[in-house]
Amino acid sequence: MSGSVDIDRLLDERGLTMLQWQVVGICALVAFVDGLNTLSIGIAAPAIGRAFRWPPARFAPIFSLGLLGGMVGALAAGPLADRVGRKWPMVIAISMIVAGTLGTATAGSLSAMIGWRVLAGAGGEPLPPVLTRR
Repeated sequence: MSGSVDIDRLLDERGLTMLQWQVVGICALVAFVDGLNTLSIGIAAPAIGRAFRWPPARFAPIFSLGLLGGMVGALAAGPLADRVGRKWPMVIAISMIVAGTLGTATAGSLSAMIGWRVLAGAGGEPLPPVLTRR
């Protein structure tokens, strides 16, 4: 029978490997891109409003439902990651961010834009729960 391993002590003594630093770097990059995605709709809203002739109030559901998607994603990601591991929920979250961002850029209606923003939000918010060690 093998003995138990104190992970905290092991990490303190050994430090991080190059692979672990690369994973941290990729996660930081994903978090940066997700934050940029979240902020970019606010910056682009005036130009989008002019192009579609939408009043500013029309953007309220785009902003708020995108955050609602983030809440749903954050609530779902932690339990899913506990069941299946961290890798696949992370891959799914990143895929949702990419699809939602690209879809937003090609949306031709208010409902399409809301849907894409919800998808991007749901993919972006799970990142912290998926990355945490429990």
